[in-house]
Amino acid sequence: MFNVNSICQLSGVTSNKGDRYVRIAVDWDNVVVNTGKIKAEMAKRLFKIDVDPGFFKAEYVVDRDRLLTFEEYRKLTRLVSGPELGYLVEPMERAVETIRVLQEERHDLCVVTSRNGKFLRVARNIALQNGLSLDFRGTGYGKSKAPALHGWDIFMDDDPEKLADLDGIVPHRFLFSHPYNLRYALPPGIIRVSSWRMFYDRIHAVRQPHFKQSA
Repeated sequence: MFNVNSICQLSGVTSNKGDRYVRIAVDWDNVVVNTGKIKAEMAKRLFKIDVDPGFFKAEYVVDRDRLLTFEEYRKLTRLVSGPELGYLVEPMERAVETIRVLQEERHDLCVVTSRNGKFLRVARNIALQNGLSLDFRGTGYGKSKAPALHGWDIFMDDDPEKLADLDGIVPHRFLFSHPYNLRYALPPGIIRVSSWRMFYDRIHAVRQPHFKQSA
């Protein structure tokens, strides 16, 4: 059971009780929703290949194992992110519940994603279908998320390179752990979390007076 009074903020507004509210941003794909799972399912149906959802990334499927061309991978990604199949995606375990709790605690939440256009609209609609009213900021594929994250206290992504790009911009950065990103040695300032429960606990930890960010 979550303690709805447990998190205080680093920056931002202050409540009548003196609590301060954290500004928390998160990525969408493979952080809030399990895009890897639907990619693997559709790859099996369309291309007759079996891929562990935990390794469905271009660096494995295209570069290492050569199961798909980059063009086929991008086509599949657009298909499962767009209106044709995008609504079949499932939330990550406890993602929706945790976001609701954080909003009940009056923290400022935002989704910062590489999606844009119709793919961003699908993500926003999925959030609404799950009872989540969230601000979405789409940066576009291959572009830095830094401009969208100035002034935010916490950001969680599944891409170590995107997090490394935020050094000096977001003070508390978290990598949502998947098999495909386990091989990365994280630089100082980025903490790996394996679940939304762990992320919630880490948010609580950063308010402690002597908290030190470590991997």
